[in-house]
Amino acid sequence: MDAAAASTHDPLRSGAYDPAMDCARRACLVVPFRNEARHLPDVLQSLREQNIESVRVRYIFVDSASVDGGARIVEEWLRATGADGEVLRLDRPGIAVALNAAIGRAQADEILVRLDAHTRYDPSYVRSLVDALDQLPSSVWWVGGSQSEPDAPGFGGALVRALMTNPLGLGGSDMRRTAGGLRRIDGNPYLGAFRPGTLQSVGGFDERWTANEDSELAARIERAGGEIWHAPAPCTYLITRGPWETAVLWHKYGTWRARTIRRHPGTLRARHVAPPAAVVLGVALACSPARVLLLPLAAVFAALVLARRRRGEALAVTAASVAYFPLVHAAFGTGLLRGWCSPVRTAGAPTPLPGLDAEAAPAP
Repeated sequence: MDAAAASTHDPLRSGAYDPAMDCARRACLVVPFRNEARHLPDVLQSLREQNIESVRVRYIFVDSASVDGGARIVEEWLRATGADGEVLRLDRPGIAVALNAAIGRAQADEILVRLDAHTRYDPSYVRSLVDALDQLPSSVWWVGGSQSEPDAPGFGGALVRALMTNPLGLGGSDMRRTAGGLRRIDGNPYLGAFRPGTLQSVGGFDERWTANEDSELAARIERAGGEIWHAPAPCTYLITRGPWETAVLWHKYGTWRARTIRRHPGTLRARHVAPPAAVVLGVALACSPARVLLLPLAAVFAALVLARRRRGEALAVTAASVAYFPLVHAAFGTGLLRGWCSPVRTAGAPTPLPGLDAEAAPAP
């Protein structure tokens, strides 16, 4: 199936749908990927082990211009398992682009479950999300799961894992909390399931956003009156980038987070202000007679990193984290400053998906 076919498919051909409609029992699992051949076999195996009935599931895989044969791996898996699914091939890369192509192929009465190709899913993952939407009131439009402890080999992978699990790094994020049951959250979850018609009604993902597209979408969903919840549906993120690539990625996240805040000022939180504030404070201290304070501050930070490290973490990884965490926070902070100051045409709502009747969108 080519991109042209995907773009002309009308997801609302039988009429306008309200995201508050009763939850359908059939789920459409959307998996965008680009050059993920190394991880696809593990990911596909975890999907095969899902404990939801196969007749209630179909797949839309979207290949965003891969050059490593990933699409062939997926097609062979679909044939071998007999799973109901298809592979869309796009020439234009981009997560938002790929997701919108899949949304255009989804049936309007299906629960749409967003997955990715570098995450292993617990056998109960899909069922837990679908059941959560059934149990929760119709005002809940998006339910996400828990990103459990990430998996990666080598020292570099262990350092990135420390970043994602230590609260002094990125470990304090709500999406990485595995404890607790169903609860409402502030902002976007990790991946998750959408009530039928939700993504169509808000216009899908904004394809101008090359990062932070989930947060921008969450702001529009909440503005439209939908709620976002967390469910105890665990999955394991597979670390695919080294320490330096991860820092560069977080600079990009910071840039697009700032642009999300510019469009949706209500999404600004203290945790977004802290990194650039720390960057400015650090530079100011280093350039002033008060620079002697940097040493005790660094010692306090190192002690906190050590105290909150993951059980069993190698001491060498923890020691490297003391220098690495500030690097990532600085990358994010400078990205925020860049995104806030640089001009970019991101004003206004995204272009609606094909077939969307704008007047059918839910009222705020």
